[in-house]
Amino acid sequence: MKRSPRLYSRRRGLFIPPIRARVEPLGVVPLYRRLVAYSVVTVVTVLALLLPFIASGTPLSRLAGYLRVVSSPVSLYNIARYTAAMMLTGLAGVVAFRSRVWNIGLEGYMIIGAVATLAAAHIVRTGGLTLVLESVFAFLAAGAYGAIVAALYLLGINEVVASMMMYYVAVYILLYVVYRVWPSAYGGFPYSPLPGPRQPVLLGAPAMLYVGVVLAVVAELVYRYTLPGLVARLAGSNEKAARIAGYRPRLVKVAVLILSSALAGLAGFHEASVKGFVDRGFASLGYGFAGITVAFLASLEPLYVIPAAFFMGLMYHFGSYASMYVQGGFAAYFYYLQGILLLAVIAARTLPRYRIILEVSRG
Repeated sequence: MKRSPRLYSRRRGLFIPPIRARVEPLGVVPLYRRLVAYSVVTVVTVLALLLPFIASGTPLSRLAGYLRVVSSPVSLYNIARYTAAMMLTGLAGVVAFRSRVWNIGLEGYMIIGAVATLAAAHIVRTGGLTLVLESVFAFLAAGAYGAIVAALYLLGINEVVASMMMYYVAVYILLYVVYRVWPSAYGGFPYSPLPGPRQPVLLGAPAMLYVGVVLAVVAELVYRYTLPGLVARLAGSNEKAARIAGYRPRLVKVAVLILSSALAGLAGFHEASVKGFVDRGFASLGYGFAGITVAFLASLEPLYVIPAAFFMGLMYHFGSYASMYVQGGFAAYFYYLQGILLLAVIAARTLPRYRIILEVSRG
């Protein structure tokens, strides 16, 4: 048997045996491992979020002013608006990810939903659609756009690649619509001059916030008590069992991908109906990518999307506030915050499930 080579330390003239590390999955995760992992991840996350302020020399006492700002009616409305958008994209992520369909281009479907809302608003001027029909139009348009990704998936193209590729296509569709189809006469920051649908405000929050809550409850009931929900979960957890039961997991995943895309399109309708217009800024709202974080933060459970989306909406609002106080300007702080939170959620879900074993070769 060939022995492992030993390392030599010139300083002390000692032979040091090599150390090998391997990762071993755990069948049952003890509670103490979860508590330790969550505590460590929480501390590291807080330090990472404060790092830009510490590095720029910004006094942390300035952030205390956020407690006064967040209680204003305007702030509460903006938080509700962010929450509604992330609730819809978060539900879209849950629907896809529970079936192991990595449809990460939710931002693109949201853009298509916004453009479809603008097209519906154009029809309103001559035909007269209602606000509900305009949301349905956005839902169907985003679903049809997702069907392109589904077709590429059936052709063997990975859905991660296909959905991200279609996101960039959606960005150029948005720019073409804003600059060419319905150009604005307002200069360097063009936006659609057409009066779009105005979303009603109920109890200080946009109506789509309540629609998102209803959809989350419906999704939970579908997954728990209906055959389609069982098949969708089965296609993601055990494809072999799904085939034995007489279902085609690949076709189930195609249907789930299209439904996920359509739900993300509702987030685009939400933003377009809040603003009343569409501009090139819709290409970088970030709610679609935040929906991925919301879905994992909710542990892929539809009901948990509600508090997870509220938390992310609060963090987005805080990020917008905090970015004004970082010396030198850090306008993308809330994007940085989003990435840190996503990494934190993945780490908290993954680290307790594995243990690292160090082996010292003595031979």
